[in-house]
Amino acid sequence: FWNKRILQENGFDPDEPYNLQKEGKWTWEKFEEMCDALTKDTNNDGIIDQYALSGYHTEFACPAIYGNGGQITGKDANGKYYLDMSDNTLEAWEWTRQIFMKYNKPAEEGANWDYFMADFKNGFTAFYNNQEYDAQGNGFLADMKDDWGMVCFPVGPHGDGKYFTMNQDN
Repeated sequence: FWNKRILQENGFDPDEPYNLQKEGKWTWEKFEEMCDALTKDTNNDGIIDQYALSGYHTEFACPAIYGNGGQITGKDANGKYYLDMSDNTLEAWEWTRQIFMKYNKPAEEGANWDYFMADFKNGFTAFYNNQEYDAQGNGFLADMKDDWGMVCFPVGPHGDGKYFTMNQDN
């Protein structure tokens, strides 16, 4: 999800993620470029006060892994399941860590586990990652003041070019 007002106030087309996805250019690299431009010290006091992202790491890591051609678990020739530690999967885990360290708004002291949801809904961050149900019917975003959009997760450098969501039918 993204906040269209925040994108527009920071020099982006408010529909930029839609356009990038439509053109097949919604990638990790483009997402990170946008996050870099949206995370900043707006009052020049040396402290970041505008963050690009608010989200939950697992809701971010899973589509990053699958969108980069990886998998969380695999099944060997004997039918035994294993934790996948392939290069594509590890690259997605590392990229997730880096994104959260650089661009995710940290919790304030004493915040609830779901603080990131309120941060996005109240217009404090540009991007929010979670599942589609937040947008359905009377979901969490139903009464958000700002206009928002939703696209699939950006494609990783080793993905197959197909966009991935957590709600995909397999």
